[in-house]
Amino acid sequence: MSNHAELVPYREPDWVQVLPSRWVAEYDGEAAGTIDLTRRGRYRVTDRHSRRVGTYNSIDEAREHLAASNRVSRREHLDASKGLTALGFVLLIATTVFGVYGLTLVL
Repeated sequence: MSNHAELVPYREPDWVQVLPSRWVAEYDGEAAGTIDLTRRGRYRVTDRHSRRVGTYNSIDEAREHLAASNRVSRREHLDASKGLTALGFVLLIATTVFGVYGLTLVL
């Protein structure tokens, strides 16, 4: 793990069962994600921003992955995003093309 500050500095959340098939993780009263039991008997995890973390075979595995997702800093999460990297590259190319086109109009 890096030296970045964690999104949630707590190791174990309080688990609140809000429905027979839904649990909410809370850290000091702040929602930090949910686990939903699917019709197929698997556990779907979403983080505090409703982003999908994954689907797991046991509730313990689901809880571990939710806690791990909360230990990653926002910067680390963005750095790992392939989609954002690709978008940045496309925008770089588009900006370069428009810049060259603008220079040809001026000259």
